Amino acid sequence: MAKINLRKAYLGGADLSSAHLTEAVLSMADLSDATLVSANLAQASLTKAILNGANLSKADLESADLTEADLTNTILTDANLKKIMLMRATLSGSNLSGANLESGNLSDATLSGSNLTKARLSGANLANADLSDATLQSANLRGATLRGANLSRVNLASADLTRAILRRAILVGADLTNTKLKDVDWKGADLTDVDLSGSRLTKSDLGNTVLCGTLVPWGEENGGCK
Repeated sequence: MAKINLRKAYLGGADLSSAHLTEAVLSMADLSDATLVSANLAQASLTKAILNGANLSKADLESADLTEADLTNTILTDANLKKIMLMRATLSGSNLSGANLESGNLSDATLSGSNLTKARLSGANLANADLSDATLQSANLRGATLRGANLSRVNLASADLTRAILRRAILVGADLTNTKLKDVDWKGADLTDVDLSGSRLTKSDLGNTVLCGTLVPWGEENGGCK
């Protein structure tokens, strides 16, 4: 079914396991609760598609376009999402553990409460994304852009944020236990109620951030409290 046109098709609950759908047109298609385990959807167009509750574990979605798609509670464990386009997509409550999202564009996406444990997000664009209450434990975010992202109460324990851009990001109550924070750009970030006491950060590293109830290696900082 490579390059097939299924625009606006209704495929709710369909079993498309291991289907070959490279470059297929599935924009605005309804694939809610569908099974797409190990399906090949590389370079497919899924703009505004409905995939809530679908199972896409181990699927290949490299360079696919899912702009404004609904992936609420979708299973994407160990999926290949490299260079994927997920701008303004909804992934609340989705399971992306072990997924490869390297160089993907998730700007303005909603990922609140999602599971991104051990996900690969190096070089990904997550600008203005909502990651509140998400789990990013042991995730690779090296060089990722998180400018203006909402990371409130996010679990980033043991994650790698080396050279990540977190300008104006909101990290209120985030868990940064054992997180790699080398060369992070924090300018304007809100680190209220964050524990950084075990990090190797210096005062100059956090000179332009909002600190309130923030535990740092030299004590507690409250200079940014309103």
